[in-house]
Amino acid sequence: MAGAAVLRALRARLPPTLTVASSRCSAPLEFVLPSAPCVLSPPWITSSVRTLQLCSALCAGHNKWSKVKHIKGPKDEARGKMFNKFGMMIRIAVKEGGSNPDLNMNLAHILEQCRNKNMPKASIEAAIKSAEKAKPATQHMFEARGPGGCLLLIEVLTDNNNRSHHEIKRLLNKNGSVLAFNLFDNVSLL
Repeated sequence: MAGAAVLRALRARLPPTLTVASSRCSAPLEFVLPSAPCVLSPPWITSSVRTLQLCSALCAGHNKWSKVKHIKGPKDEARGKMFNKFGMMIRIAVKEGGSNPDLNMNLAHILEQCRNKNMPKASIEAAIKSAEKAKPATQHMFEARGPGGCLLLIEVLTDNNNRSHHEIKRLLNKNGSVLAFNLFDNVSLL
């Protein structure tokens, strides 16, 4: 019964022409609900002043990734290409001078560059291990006829001649060139 006493006290304090705090209906309360028992809320709830919302704005919502992927994707791709180039440089340096950076200054310089570009330590160690386990690289020469009839002599250091042959052939065909044979003579000078 204490709730009824509070309601009676609130009814007595309100003016008789109270308007409803709704944007849809601004008629006096007595005309809106003439026969219904009047149940009023405390004045701080039914005030006509706009209330302050205490929740954070949900602007991004479910659509956030569709906006991030266009920025993050190219950055990750460029970062991956850079790490692949560093891995290749590490493998070449290890094959030329060994895997100890104290004795191989070229490797030490490349490792310093990798650390400056925040290359993961696991990737660095994997590149060094793969260079130690790899087959010894051999040197091969390819002859090509380039665009405009220019002659090209391509020198390659590779561990897999077939893979290099197909890769060079693909690059030449892409740029309007073809592999050729017997364009150059092997001559030695003493």
